[in-house]
Amino acid sequence: MFGVIKVILFNLLLLLACCEENFLNQKTKYKIFEQILKDSTQLISKAISDVIHEFYITQNLTFDIIIYGEKSNHLSDVVDGIKSQNISTTIRHISKIDDWNHEMNKSAVIFVKSEADFAELHEKSKTKIFELPHLNSPTPENFKFFVYVEEIKNVMDINGLIDLNYDLRLPTDMRFFEFFITADDNFVNLSANLLYSEENCGNFNQKLLNAFDLNSQKWTEKLQSFNHYDNFHNCVLKFYTKNSYYLHFETNEDFLVTSSENSKDLKLAGINYHIIQFLSQKFNFTSRFLFDDEISGNATDYTHIAIDILNYGNVSNFFHYLQPVFVDNYHFIVSQNDFYTNYEKMLFPFDTTTWILILFTYGLTFGIIFGLQYSPKWIKNAFFGKDNKQPGYNALGAFFGVAFVGLPRESLSRYILIIYIWFCLIIRTCWQSMMFEFMTSDMRKPLPQTLDDLRELNYTIIMHETILFTSTSVLQELLNGRESPKVIIFYFDDDSIFNANFLDLYDQSSLGQTNSKFAFLMEAELYHIFDDYYNQSLPMQNEKISKSTGYFLPKNHILLLHMKKLFDELIPTGILEHLKQYSVWFLNRPIYKDPGDPRRILSIFDLEFGFVIFLAALFVSTIVFIYELHALYVEEQLRKLIGLYQFIRVIKERLRVYHDKW
Repeated sequence: MFGVIKVILFNLLLLLACCEENFLNQKTKYKIFEQILKDSTQLISKAISDVIHEFYITQNLTFDIIIYGEKSNHLSDVVDGIKSQNISTTIRHISKIDDWNHEMNKSAVIFVKSEADFAELHEKSKTKIFELPHLNSPTPENFKFFVYVEEIKNVMDINGLIDLNYDLRLPTDMRFFEFFITADDNFVNLSANLLYSEENCGNFNQKLLNAFDLNSQKWTEKLQSFNHYDNFHNCVLKFYTKNSYYLHFETNEDFLVTSSENSKDLKLAGINYHIIQFLSQKFNFTSRFLFDDEISGNATDYTHIAIDILNYGNVSNFFHYLQPVFVDNYHFIVSQNDFYTNYEKMLFPFDTTTWILILFTYGLTFGIIFGLQYSPKWIKNAFFGKDNKQPGYNALGAFFGVAFVGLPRESLSRYILIIYIWFCLIIRTCWQSMMFEFMTSDMRKPLPQTLDDLRELNYTIIMHETILFTSTSVLQELLNGRESPKVIIFYFDDDSIFNANFLDLYDQSSLGQTNSKFAFLMEAELYHIFDDYYNQSLPMQNEKISKSTGYFLPKNHILLLHMKKLFDELIPTGILEHLKQYSVWFLNRPIYKDPGDPRRILSIFDLEFGFVIFLAALFVSTIVFIYELHALYVEEQLRKLIGLYQFIRVIKERLRVYHDKW
């Protein structure tokens, strides 16, 4: 992770530096390199601060920040950056191992400069430094240790130092790829050193990407067939771990079988696991975790990336080193959903938001109509035009293309009506093209993404606040009256509530023999699903390994991956265009519009401005039309009254004449 951060900042600052006129000066060049290293510490400090907030402060853990060994300027700047993030803790500097004369009784964030310091620290940790009495207590406290090694030259050697049979778990710096910037008298070289290996990704150590000629001030374009590795396209990165899973498996030649006596749920956790999951989404690679069987003599031949992704100990398990634990980063892995019907496609534009806007528009329309009914005449003339007899009929005729001559000429309604007709034509054209594309394509319904989506699909969800799993009878009573729901999801937002006791209850109960499937959704961790029969064998290893795009479980099985979005600010969003063709995988990918979500196509907010004008014009035209209907009715009644008045006046005049003659 920290290698990625350095790379982005290194490349950005290097290119900016290359544009300077004084770059030819040798002293200036080395000053720039010093500035690159100095500026990179800010982003590293931010990333480590995010880890501390997520895994220490939010869990109310007390911890120390320890700088062990030689205190470099880089480590000092990183620690200062962490302090600037309002993290309050004790910072200690221990120059040599003999000065570490006290027991480690709390969590810690440890900074070391070199591999030698890390090896010395780890060797000492096996004896007395990390004697943690809490591990033997009935209710052990949650202790976490995070180690950042500034200089790692050989990742294999560092990971080989970690003996995972010990209680202490020291996650190493996760650097499976790095950029190197080197300089000589004439060139500044930009190289890549990739420390992963996979059939689709290639096997190589270091490759020169480009070089900047200090004399001509130009890039030499020395790229050697590197573009097809951009963005880790079709790559599957393997991450290996050893005997530290909270699960017991037995192996044979063909397939993996769960042990009915010591079966426990598979659990992946830890800081590095979350970092890898985050990077896999950002850089478009599939993270595959495999077991590294110490018994197998060939295991080391496959171990290109070895990290500790757990912090659990005192468990002696053995795994086949080619058995994958997790094969893709889907939020849900379920059977493919059905296609949308034509009737469902027709209803997509009329969602809740659309109906609310329609009701609001017409409600406001009638409100203004009643307001105009009792308005002064000069307001009516300003809005409809002076002495305009039929504005509503004219608007209706113009809308249907019958007439355009009789429009009111000197009023606000004329201009609004023109805008209304104009945008009606534009929106109709856009809407028809979108509807044609959508209606003529077969699209599947989107997979569920939230608990509410699962409830709509009639999944049974049991929250931990509802019941405490203290006995088998309680668990059985919970499911009484249910006709074998297809999946029962136990949701725990507190990791401490889910423990081995519940799994023991599962073993003692008869739930494993029902037709229901069981899944466990944790707030920040991954759990596998229980199968129909608890001791049924899983698919063959080769079948899983061959599917690099992800393994889809059979129908009605579900695997829920509810991961927190960590380190959102870890990857910068901007970098110079020159680097994009060489390091695309270091950039944020564009926002992906899921083709399975039709609302991304037919949402009313895709035409926000036009739709607002459409509603405004419809609103005004409705006022004009309805008010004119009302005006015509009033005018007709007045005409009748005037005619009656004139008739009475004529009769009265004639009676007066007859009276005078008489």
